[in-house]
Amino acid sequence: LGGPKADFDQARDHQYTEQAILDSGQPYVFLRNGWYSEVYTQNLDQFLEQGAILGSAGDGLVASAARADYAAAAVAVLTGEGHENKAFELSGDVAWSF
Repeated sequence: LGGPKADFDQARDHQYTEQAILDSGQPYVFLRNGWYSEVYTQNLDQFLEQGAILGSAGDGLVASAARADYAAAAVAVLTGEGHENKAFELSGDVAWSF
């Protein structure tokens, strides 16, 4: 999330890719997915066993969404009209804490 203004390390590759696409002059649509819920639920057994979710989020919140939800958004954009040369920031509806 954040596109060209994102200031976290994991965004760099995406920024370079988006810039290369923009420089090409070809039509585009960017779908900037937030965090996937499955990143957290894949470790659910471990979290339950430990009694905690360990991480460095502090008081930060995450508005994750399931991969299937992001896929449904992609289908809507790619099969719909009026999305050419736009960017969409996608995330879950509700932010949650650790």
